[in-house]
Amino acid sequence: MRGKSTAAGAAALAALVFGAPAHAQTEFSVKGGWAGWYNYAGYGACGTAINAESQLLAAVPTALWTTADSNDDPLCQRGVEVTYEGRTIRAPILDRCVSCAGDKIELSQAAFQILESDLGVGQIQVDWRVVSL
Repeated sequence: MRGKSTAAGAAALAALVFGAPAHAQTEFSVKGGWAGWYNYAGYGACGTAINAESQLLAAVPTALWTTADSNDDPLCQRGVEVTYEGRTIRAPILDRCVSCAGDKIELSQAAFQILESDLGVGQIQVDWRVVSL
């Protein structure tokens, strides 16, 4: 995991995985992490209809979720702030990324294209953090 420092990032992720208070999620950040993109349409982990092709949204690693019922998870009231090559976007967290390592998120196609117009790139190295919206 890449983070503020490897140890600090790993400690933050471990604290979240092993029952840290929900408010700790707002302090989670990753320097030099990764963002990919997806264009799924259906229902996201927060229980709302999503269209990742046209809607700005994010999916964060499963390890950050703190409740058994993801619809009630505090992350569903938060977003991510993502910075890439001097551009920064904010997108609500509406989904979980089961295949993402702790330093990677998935952005909707619409959100990814604001940061990088070439979808063929696949993933980009970014700084990201969980924020209140």
